[in-house]
Amino acid sequence: MTLQEFSRDIVPIVQLFFTVLALVSLLLLWWQIRQTTTWNKLNSPRNFADLALVSQIERQLVQAFKAIDIEIRHLNQSLTPAQIERIMNNDDAYFATKSYLGDLENLGAAVSIGALDSELAYAVHSSRLLRAHRVFGTLIGALRTKFDDREIYIELEKTALKWQEKSAYNKKSAIHAGGAKTKV
Repeated sequence: MTLQEFSRDIVPIVQLFFTVLALVSLLLLWWQIRQTTTWNKLNSPRNFADLALVSQIERQLVQAFKAIDIEIRHLNQSLTPAQIERIMNNDDAYFATKSYLGDLENLGAAVSIGALDSELAYAVHSSRLLRAHRVFGTLIGALRTKFDDREIYIELEKTALKWQEKSAYNKKSAIHAGGAKTKV
């Protein structure tokens, strides 16, 4: 076999083999990155939902609020201006509130950037985050005004607004589904 025959017959086959090998490698790399992303989304709730830490933060909040005569466990409406003033004037209550809202801000940020699966986060955390937004919304507004910063707890608020729409849609769908079942 001459060099010309080798170049004409064998080299294209070798090139094809290495091209296919490179494409398969790229495909496997893409698949591995995709699987890693999926695993990280499934694993990240542990990083953002340490139940012991959440419980500790909530316990500190309850104790700090009890000291200023606010029963947070049964509060389901927005804080009053008088309550906000008591929180702002009491270091324990203020920092317990910041810790609590900061935890929820991290959760909202993780959902916003896609580090947490939004469906899983909604299923696990929606009631806690929506209640916090409802109760502390006026306090967040007061903090934004006090510090002249519209970004304070913005991820918590963005996530809460999205989840409120989703919750309203789910309730509406459940009502329609319930009505359809009773007709059948």
